[in-house]
Amino acid sequence: MSPTAVPNDQFKYSTTEDINSVQTPTSTSEKKIRLRKACDTCNSRKVKCDDQEPSCHECLKHGIECTRNRESKQRGPANKNIQEVKVQQAHKRKRQDDPNIYSDTASPDVSSTTMLPANTSLYREPRLLDVCPLSVLEHLVDDFFTYIYPLVPLPHEPSFYAEFRNTARFSDPAFEALTASMVAVLVASFPRRPRQHLKSEGLEHLFPKSSDFVNSCHRVSAGARGTGYLDQPLNVHTGITSYLLGLSGAYTHQWIRSRLYFAEALSIARILGAESVEDPSFATATNGVKPSIDGVDLIQRELGRRLWWVIFVGARSLNQLGGNFHEIMIGPPNRSSPYPPYPVEVDDQYIERDSIHGQPIGVTSRLSGYNFGLKVYESMTPIRAWASIYGTHTVFDWDQQRKDIASCIRRVKSIFETLPTELKLSPGKEPGQFEATRAIRHDISGSDDLARRELQHEIQKANLYASQLGTRSYLVEMYGNMREQVLQRTGANESSNTLDELDRSIAGERETIVKDLLRALNSISRLNMEPSSINKIRQVASTLIESPNSRKGGVARHAEKYLSQFLKLIMQLEHLDASNPEDVDLVYWSDIRKYQMELVQSGGFLLS
Repeated sequence: MSPTAVPNDQFKYSTTEDINSVQTPTSTSEKKIRLRKACDTCNSRKVKCDDQEPSCHECLKHGIECTRNRESKQRGPANKNIQEVKVQQAHKRKRQDDPNIYSDTASPDVSSTTMLPANTSLYREPRLLDVCPLSVLEHLVDDFFTYIYPLVPLPHEPSFYAEFRNTARFSDPAFEALTASMVAVLVASFPRRPRQHLKSEGLEHLFPKSSDFVNSCHRVSAGARGTGYLDQPLNVHTGITSYLLGLSGAYTHQWIRSRLYFAEALSIARILGAESVEDPSFATATNGVKPSIDGVDLIQRELGRRLWWVIFVGARSLNQLGGNFHEIMIGPPNRSSPYPPYPVEVDDQYIERDSIHGQPIGVTSRLSGYNFGLKVYESMTPIRAWASIYGTHTVFDWDQQRKDIASCIRRVKSIFETLPTELKLSPGKEPGQFEATRAIRHDISGSDDLARRELQHEIQKANLYASQLGTRSYLVEMYGNMREQVLQRTGANESSNTLDELDRSIAGERETIVKDLLRALNSISRLNMEPSSINKIRQVASTLIESPNSRKGGVARHAEKYLSQFLKLIMQLEHLDASNPEDVDLVYWSDIRKYQMELVQSGGFLLS
């Protein structure tokens, strides 16, 4: 074969006949005919369908109906963006039509519910029983009413438990949101108790950090409320939920969230009429049965007043700690905006919707200790009247301002002269030891009401003394700062020659505060201090230490070493997370106990 020869099979259409047999290309004007899809039977059998009407050959052969009902598959790759938008819109429509569309589940696996992205068809809002099982939740609710309720008496305990024990407890989204907010506050302010309950169930791995637990509860509460909860008829529990979410945010340093929730709670309380004043004799009566006035729900009325006052206390305490939330600023009372009456001093079991029964004689109500705390912060009202106009440390009429400060100090101290025995603080019989009432077990069962009541009074006692010390210290520092401004204006020097009787009285008050602080540190136990008093104790101690030496007396200088050690240990304790081993936590408290003993043995607060 020559090099240029080509095999004959390369020229398939070399003859005229073959060329004529080749089909010419379809013209552009002719449409290409596409075969219809196979019938359902031929498609499932994977055989060729002849596409005859009304029945194809295969269906006719086997005597079956020939149908073409299956959906056509979309040609080309799926458009993921369009699918995501469709899923989100469908989810939004379901939430608007029925906020409670998702059913409960008893599974404690958080990852299977709360970790799903919102752009999947399996996503749903997390539920409270997804966060923790019912067995743990029951303990957490009991702990809330034991440890948190003495300082934040919300909600109404018997009414809440009646709903909580209902088998359909979480069919109401508002109730689920309230319960989740309660758990969030407990975990944020008392993280070690919830961790113990999780550990007993073998679930401590669910939340390595207490902040994770708090955030999960916040997501549950916010999800249960939905986006349109303010469009629904308002009730006091809406405000309570907002306040508790704000409080948990404050404990976890989520300040923007906290401020928004606090402002919302205060607005709801005002809209519901918490600041309305009724018959004073009705508000102060604690004996006998008082009927409802004009059909008012007395439980709702009392909860509204309590909600207003807890926000009031929060605003005043934040102001003492250096914060200033304009969203919850409450000015002095006046005719158009009076302060509501104090909550009635009877326990919740004696408050019904249509009547309030008297507190048993000889039994101190939990609301009595709470109201003493309100009086401590309300004692600052005369100062807040001019401070809200001119500024806290602005001198405009020094003679009158110094008298107002001294009057407030006397007023806050006089409040403790009428404390019941259960709320009075006294040191133990032996140096460095607590008195017998502080040996109360903290694993109180729900049936042991007497021991539970004693523990709650201990918590209130610690908070009362910390609040009083913080208020007195705040007023004394205000006096000192403003007096320095006056001396700078007049060019006078700080000396004993420039001190008048009132100046010496305030200087003596500073020494008394130091001794009272050391006495409180020696007498308040670990768990009673933990819920709310640590911040206040820390603030008082740091203020006394950082004060100029010219303001410090002999007691303050002598106790400065011990206060510095206490302050260091308390600050270390504050930064401990619940994920730390229990023995690490106990080491810090052991060190605090050691300094308590050294302080007493050295004569600390016994100095005169």
